[in-house]
Order: sequence, then structure tokens, then C-alpha cells
Amino acid sequence: MINRNLFDISFVLAYCFTVIRANTVSDVNTLHTDLLKGYNKDIRPPIDQTTTLVNASFSLVSIRDFDEVSGKFAVTGVFIGVWLDDRLSWNPMDYNMTFTTTIPQDKIWKPTIFLANVIDSLKSIGHDFVSIRLYYYGLAVWTPPDVIETSCQVDVTYFPYDQQTCTLQFVSYGSLATEVLMNSAMNEAITPYYTEHGTWDLEKTATSSYAFDSGSMFEVHITINRRPQFFLVNLIFPVIFLTLLNSFVFLLPAESGERISYAITVLLALAVFMTMISNYLPKTSQTMARLCYFLIGDLVLSSVICILTIFQLRIFYKSDQMYPVPLFLKNIVTIFKYKKRIHHVHPKISEGDAHNHKMNQEVGKQCDSNNQDVTWRDIAKFFDVVSLFGSLLFQIVMLIVFFCVIS
Repeated sequence: MINRNLFDISFVLAYCFTVIRANTVSDVNTLHTDLLKGYNKDIRPPIDQTTTLVNASFSLVSIRDFDEVSGKFAVTGVFIGVWLDDRLSWNPMDYNMTFTTTIPQDKIWKPTIFLANVIDSLKSIGHDFVSIRLYYYGLAVWTPPDVIETSCQVDVTYFPYDQQTCTLQFVSYGSLATEVLMNSAMNEAITPYYTEHGTWDLEKTATSSYAFDSGSMFEVHITINRRPQFFLVNLIFPVIFLTLLNSFVFLLPAESGERISYAITVLLALAVFMTMISNYLPKTSQTMARLCYFLIGDLVLSSVICILTIFQLRIFYKSDQMYPVPLFLKNIVTIFKYKKRIHHVHPKISEGDAHNHKMNQEVGKQCDSNNQDVTWRDIAKFFDVVSLFGSLLFQIVMLIVFFCVIS
């Protein structure tokens, strides 16, 4: 308690006897008048007219929009430019300890920066309301915020697991590289205030700068990954389930009369989903999404299933008297039919059994007698089984290959 009271007393004494000095409006007004007196904003610093080095960086705030179809990439960010202007230096003691101040950007020199890969109209960076922060030793810090819209080359090869890299190109316009040189102050963008996007996940950022004959350029490379959950749940999984449903058309009885309508309905549903997915992809042939090939494969498989269904119905209703069943079809159906029956009726038969040969002869005679009873309907049922398992196997292989490729 005694220590706390001593601390409180010492704090009050220090507060009462400390002289707090602060600049006033008059001090700042005088400073601005002195700084701008005879100042020509059309002449770049420094006084000896050597190269003006502008240290550039970029603060990424959020990703506003990314339209894959048109290639429009929009971000909210702050371009940060720092340079030395020795004409704007002062002694803080002369202005009541004024170490820093702000001046509107249109009253002093600043670099003319344009966005090179703009998607609409060309405009310079920085609005009229932006001010430049000045420090007493001549340091100028220019931080114009803006919604930047650029064009981006879209690569949807692995959609919806695709990764995109878009670049913001800031060019110093109207000045040679020997006059104004932009230099990348950092190796990556500033992201402490970055807000997550619902569709895109920020993977990494990088910055670079280089000079060319007519000027210099500062680039910001932004790499983003798509969040695939929405497209998996709403597009890809429904297509997979529809394709699986299409195979089960072979389980419908041929007498029901619903096979053709069932197969055609699933085929049309797949066509609708292909149209929906095409709305999320750019209209270009440079990069085709692997998903498009997968959908085309599903569409072709659905078309083949429709053809097989029609073919099966013709076999099912074929007359046995007018069109006898070929012998090789009878043999195929009989072999598959009675091999399974042998396994179930005589499960204990082995090669060492004494009755094995006799039992095989009896089964062979039974197969020969039943071979004459095979009809076109039996052929159609056998055709249904082969088509069902064949289409399911093809779909499983296609799914495994598709997910291995895109992931």
C-alpha cells in the first residue's frame, strides 16, 4: 500500500511539473508557407537532379472480385511510395517541434504512376483527397488507396482446384529510368489487414521491379487458390450421382416401358449441368478444364447407355421363331449361367474327388439340354448384366482418373 501511494504521488508531481510543448495551427501554417514558397511541383527532386529513387510497396486489403470468364481481377489495396525531397526539409526547432505534417498531393511533386494492365480506361493512381506525409528530413510518404481492376490470364485446367496468379503492373509514366526509378522496397505485399475472400484463398504474394528504356515498373504478383467446396457440392457430385443413376437403367424391367424415357431424362440433366459449369469458365480454347473432358466423357457414356438400352429392347422383343438365337450366343449365356449353378449345387467337388468326372458329364448333358431353351429374352437379360457392370466399372475408373488429375 505504501509503495502504491508513493507511485501515485510521484506520478502527480511529474505531471504537474512537466512542460508539455505542442505545435499550433500557426506553427503548421507557417511551415506550409515556408515550404511551398518558391516550390515548383513540376520539377522532380533532388536538387542536383540525379535519379529520383521511389521505394514502392503495396498493402493488400481484400480481393473484391475475380471474374474467370472475362479475366477481370479487382482488389482493394494501398500503393505506398516513399522518396526524398530535400526541398521539403526543415528544422523542427524553428516550428515549435513540428516533426511531420501532411500536404495535399496536388501541391508538391509526386511520381505519375499508371496501372499498365488496366481492364477499362487508363487512369493514374491517387485521388484528389489523398495527402502526402512529410517528415522534417525531407522524406515523403504517399499512400493512395484505390480499388484496382486489372486483366488477368486465367488458367482453369484444374478447375475447381485451380490456382491463379494475377499481376498488378505499376508504371512510372512520362519519366525515363534515369530520372525516376521505382524500386521494390519489400519482397512481398503487406497483408496484416487482409480480409479473407469467400471463394479465393490467398496463397502467396511477391513483388518485383525492373527498368526499361522509357521508364520503370513495379509489379505485385498475387497467387490465389480456389475454394472448391461449393463446386463439388453443387456441380460435380450431382453429375457423378446422375451418371451412376444412368447405369441403373439396366435394372428396370423391359416390360415397364420406362427405360428410354429414364435414359433420355438423365442425358438431358447432364447436358443442363454442362451448361451451368460452362458459365464459370472462360470462353477460350487456350486452356480447357479437365472437368470439361470429364463431363464430355459422362455425356458420351450416357449417350452410349441410351443406344444400348434401345438395342436391348429390340433383342428383348425379338421373335424366337422368326429369328433363331445364334449358337455362339446360346453357348455364352449357357456357360455363364451354369457355371454359377455348378458352384452352388456342388460346392464340395474338387479335382481329387472320384465322382468329379461323372458329375461333370452330368452337368455337361444338362447344359446341352438347356442350351436349346435359351431365348432372346435370356440374351437380353444377360446383356443387361454385362452393360450394368461394364458401365459402372467405366465410371469408377473415370472418376479415379479425374480426381487424381485435378487434385
